[in-house]
Amino acid sequence: QLVLTLESTEPFPLEKLYALDLDRFDLALDILKEWRLDRYIAGKSKLYDLSLALEAITFETQDHQEAVRAVLEKRKPVFGQNRE
Repeated sequence: QLVLTLESTEPFPLEKLYALDLDRFDLALDILKEWRLDRYIAGKSKLYDLSLALEAITFETQDHQEAVRAVLEKRKPVFGQNRE
């Protein structure tokens, strides 16, 4: 029941943990630790995906293009202006 509860939004009655023998209680704690780690990793993964998408968008800006040209031409970039 603990695993099913962790995968849903339903509350879990903590008194059920107290009723477990020591081995099953330890197993329940291990399950909780694994669930918590999975949630942490899933959150980081979403943040990483979002940062990659944002980075891809910035590659298309005029300032980014100016920065690349400036590096290739070995000069200081001039941001915020059209240099045409």
